[in-house]
Amino acid sequence: MKRKMVKTLISVSLAASMALGAPAAAWAAEDTAAQTEEPADITLALTEGELTITNQTTRVFSGAELKETETPADENAQESAEGEDAQETANPEEEASKETEAASSMSLVITEENGGVHIFDQVEVENWTDPLIFDEYGFLYIRYTDAEGTTQEAAETAEEKTFEGAVTMYASSNVHIRETADQESESLKVLQLGDEVTGVGAVPGWIKVENDDVTGYVYHSYVTENKEQVDALVQEQKEAEEAAAAAAQAAAEAQAAADAAAAAQAAAAAQQQQQQTTQVYEVSRQKFDDCDGSGHGYWEITYSDGSVAYEEY
Repeated sequence: MKRKMVKTLISVSLAASMALGAPAAAWAAEDTAAQTEEPADITLALTEGELTITNQTTRVFSGAELKETETPADENAQESAEGEDAQETANPEEEASKETEAASSMSLVITEENGGVHIFDQVEVENWTDPLIFDEYGFLYIRYTDAEGTTQEAAETAEEKTFEGAVTMYASSNVHIRETADQESESLKVLQLGDEVTGVGAVPGWIKVENDDVTGYVYHSYVTENKEQVDALVQEQKEAEEAAAAAAQAAAEAQAAADAAAAAQAAAAAQQQQQQTTQVYEVSRQKFDDCDGSGHGYWEITYSDGSVAYEEY
């Protein structure tokens, strides 16, 4: 983003007629330009090319750079190398892997024009797409898209701060209140969408809240001061639940109707089978001629119920 500049054009004739007032006019023009000027984006130099971080804050940044971070992995690698007395030479592939791991642990250091420094630990900016920096409760965050196309967020490293006054907030989702500002810490309570809490402080990535007799930390993305937004989410959830309930009721009624139709069909088939079973019908007919050459004789007829009848011819 380029800085927006306000250009004041003063005609020669106006400058001549107001020669004594020219310095004041020039000062006013410069002051107006300063008021309308937007803070510039952050440009970060990379090994190949550069990365632009869109500035959505009101802060003016003077620079940004990557610095290598000392990590426990480096110390462990050194201790491991010193402790392996049985190996006179290290495995080249393992050493290369350790060096790569150490090199990938970088910190992004962003400096403000007023001298303020903000550090984002363990970042891999080479994989960032469309990063933007924003401010929330005095802490800086960078939102970006990673190599897999997923939206991610990096928070600066800073100490916890206490709010000057209590802040009324609302849960924008079902979310845990945790004992510490760590997603692996113990869950003290689960807030439901729309629950009200009191914000008393913040640490990068987390809001310290109070709810009834519980004090803990909620991830910052899941609480907000915007009650209208949360009320809309609550209404949306209510409508979704009502729609799901109606769909389930309709499905249940359709299933009941299908079951009833199947039962009726089965009953009709059973009745038909019973009728066929109770109805006596002819199974076989055998012809017997008289031996006198008269051409007369009889039929021996066997029926489904096992009875036999005779019919002369």
